[in-house]
Amino acid sequence: MKRDEDADERLEMWLSEFVERREQGESLTPEDFHREHVDGGEPLLAALHQLCDSEALLPSAPFDTPQRIGPYRIQNELGSGGMGRVFGCVHDDRPSDALALKLLHLPLVDQERALERFRREGEALARISHPSVVRVHDAGLFDRRPYIAMERVDGTNLAEYVSRARARLEQTKLPPWEALNLPGEGAPLERVVRIALRVARAIECAHGAGVLHRDLNARNVLVRASGEPVVIDFGLMRSEAEPTLTGSGDVLGTPQYMSPEQARGERPDERTDVFGVGCLLRELLTLAPPRPEDGTLTLLRVAGSRPIARLRALSSAVPRELAVIADRATAFGLRWRMHSVAELADDLEAWLDGRPIRARAPGVLERAHDAWAARRVAITAGALVLLTSAVAWLAVSRGDGVDPRVLSAQRLNALVVAWLDGDLPRARRHWDEFHAGDPAYPLGEFLDALSADDLDREAQHPASRAMLEGERLRRAGRPEEAAHQFATASDVFPGQSVPDLMAGLALLESGDAAAARKKLEDSSFYFGASAQFHRTLSNMYRELGATEDAERAARAADALAPASKQQ
Repeated sequence: MKRDEDADERLEMWLSEFVERREQGESLTPEDFHREHVDGGEPLLAALHQLCDSEALLPSAPFDTPQRIGPYRIQNELGSGGMGRVFGCVHDDRPSDALALKLLHLPLVDQERALERFRREGEALARISHPSVVRVHDAGLFDRRPYIAMERVDGTNLAEYVSRARARLEQTKLPPWEALNLPGEGAPLERVVRIALRVARAIECAHGAGVLHRDLNARNVLVRASGEPVVIDFGLMRSEAEPTLTGSGDVLGTPQYMSPEQARGERPDERTDVFGVGCLLRELLTLAPPRPEDGTLTLLRVAGSRPIARLRALSSAVPRELAVIADRATAFGLRWRMHSVAELADDLEAWLDGRPIRARAPGVLERAHDAWAARRVAITAGALVLLTSAVAWLAVSRGDGVDPRVLSAQRLNALVVAWLDGDLPRARRHWDEFHAGDPAYPLGEFLDALSADDLDREAQHPASRAMLEGERLRRAGRPEEAAHQFATASDVFPGQSVPDLMAGLALLESGDAAAARKKLEDSSFYFGASAQFHRTLSNMYRELGATEDAERAARAADALAPASKQQ
């Protein structure tokens, strides 16, 4: 059943992309699109032809306004876009309540199962109760298309405030946040921060109900006359507690604001919405979108591979602490991004109250990693070693001592490199040094067992327990189960390089080289001094048919451990 649902979700995503690109004026036939996505097979081609045959489903040929949709009596059309239309309506049993109903253009692939999934999503959304979250009343299907009924909010979306402010800036020299002219109390900059804070608290409430938004941007936040923001467009939200409908809105999200992991097609989590709130804060402070590029495909490619610019590089007028908060919320690497919107909201509250914030400016390691990610070039083994050494030297050469956090990271990386290369005595020496400096590290029990080659132990910390079980499964020839355990460890103790490395190794051994690729490529920044690691990369690239990359990785392995020196 899960595999069928995954196939449906992919098909719904492709249909969404097809409609969006047609809406943007691209001359695209079903055959053209199918050639780009041949793995969709005949089901995709058939669905594309069905979509084109039903002109009423395409934005370029809108259908007449229906008189009724389910139990709702339609009064007027409030707006439309590439993916759906929004109507003003009333419910038969509550004629005095002004409601808005969003009806999507795209049909569902499997009506019976999709209806159940969509209803579950509607129930998840209805559980959210917060003044800055639009109240969802109902979800269902009309003519095989999903709809969501919600309260009608009287307000102006933030995108309109931003657009007007840009026009004002052409005639004045006001700071961007003053040109916004947002309603509410306090100085203009305080109003901006308060808007972002309330949006963050609203999303924190949604996360508490098990729901992600996944498309936070200025268009999806309305501002009432009182200055209270209201997050809307819950057709894009998703409950992570149960399988739900991903095709319930602009499945691709909005590429200019999309998190890197979304653009790469990875499963989103709470940090995806942290990125969204951070992008919203950035735009209100600078009036500039996070990414200036044009074109959906270009934006998707850029979003998934390049960090966005540091905020003060765009506007030095932004207070430093606010820029640090925004940069930390929109960090390219998940390990450096704030782990929850609650962290983001707490820092925004601290700034408003004049208290110290917890976020810290990006460090040397993060900046180096972002620079590498931005170029996306294959770095040779020697360059990786030099880069890692130089970055570590810069990081530790502060004051009159060594930064213990950086020293600990060096020892951890050296331990894993030695283990990868099969040098257990060296790994054990690095373990002793690492443990002496960081005895409470959550993965310490696993690293102790790994460096001693003794996995028959029990661990107290859940992250180490999952890692030990994962490595036992991997060595027992059950790599798929092992990868699941390593992912569990990453969930328990997020932002760590070792679980990602081990998951990449397990995925590769399971035959899923495509899934292993990102985890192993990201791991090269930390463990690129290992010859065996580069041999593993070479094997992975050969499985993927990337011959040049495979040869480059093989040369890197030889540079680190020439064949004449190998045992």
